[in-house]
Amino acid sequence: MMIKLAIGSYTKHQSPDIDARGRGISIVVWDNMTGEYRLLDEYGDITNPTFLDWRPEIRRLYAVCAVEDGRGAVAAFSLSPDGAMEFLGRQENPGRSGCHLTALPDDGRIFTVSYTDGRLTGYGLDDGDVGPVNYTFTYSGSGPNAQRQEAPHAHQVLKSPYGNVIYVCDLGSDAVWMHRLDAMEEATVRALDIPAGCGPRHLAFDPLSPVAYVLCELIPKLFVVSINASTGGMRITQEYDTVPDDRAGKAAPAAVKLHPSGRSVAVSNRFDDTVTVYRIRRDKEVILEEAANFDCRGKAPRDITFTPDGTALFMANQNSHSVTCRRFDPATGLPKDEWAPSFETGAPVCVVML
Repeated sequence: MMIKLAIGSYTKHQSPDIDARGRGISIVVWDNMTGEYRLLDEYGDITNPTFLDWRPEIRRLYAVCAVEDGRGAVAAFSLSPDGAMEFLGRQENPGRSGCHLTALPDDGRIFTVSYTDGRLTGYGLDDGDVGPVNYTFTYSGSGPNAQRQEAPHAHQVLKSPYGNVIYVCDLGSDAVWMHRLDAMEEATVRALDIPAGCGPRHLAFDPLSPVAYVLCELIPKLFVVSINASTGGMRITQEYDTVPDDRAGKAAPAAVKLHPSGRSVAVSNRFDDTVTVYRIRRDKEVILEEAANFDCRGKAPRDITFTPDGTALFMANQNSHSVTCRRFDPATGLPKDEWAPSFETGAPVCVVML
């Protein structure tokens, strides 16, 4: 089975701690049988495409990236069946340090969030093409971590599967915010308060239950959160450490993903250089049970993603310049004691199935 994936990378960075040797966006095909990779196409005239969103129904790949002076932008590409990219243009936004985006073709909009200024930005989306900015909102708030939570830091935007709403994880304010897509000018709702100092980074929705999994970066915690399908409100029901206590000081979790079977959830622990996998138990409420914690065979794992058939997990290791791959059991959602070869590439931070 041949699987295509897109990889986004750091191409430039102000911090000397980050070796930003990325080549932009790479389109790669992977042979699930042999584990071999083949580079199909690459687009290098782009700065820091750190998050990608693929919309197969319109064959569009979107990237949040940077332009001059740290300002963010959205770039759009068409993708042919053989993996060739065509650059369609970009729109700049008023945000700084863009870090996530979500395209909603059926709704005719695309949203990005920017970390430095804690902002949500909306654009029009017409037949796959990104239009000018038509909405901006800057969050307010702070947290107890003086170095990282001096102001809001929006880190992710996702549409809910329940109701016509989007959620934004705000690391700086220990909050998950909610916006109603049919009433964006109305007051923004603080849908969930996260325990002070945890710093929510990303969330993922459960495919079988009205539940989300909220991953925190500043304190390595994973929260199971129930969702009120009518109001969009959230409530924490369970709390889990993503690494043992003696390693909590160095871990900075980055990504949380559900296995296609709905039987497990995985998180990447950046700087601890591990992935933790939880088995999902479903009774009256969702309960997690840690099933595995393994070395990712790389340094500083950022994004992780499962293959659509659930047979493998890819890990984008920013500081070791590699995408590693571990085999998984598609029925149980748990890792096998088997690895596929790695793909060597500069400073990968995002990996998306195509």
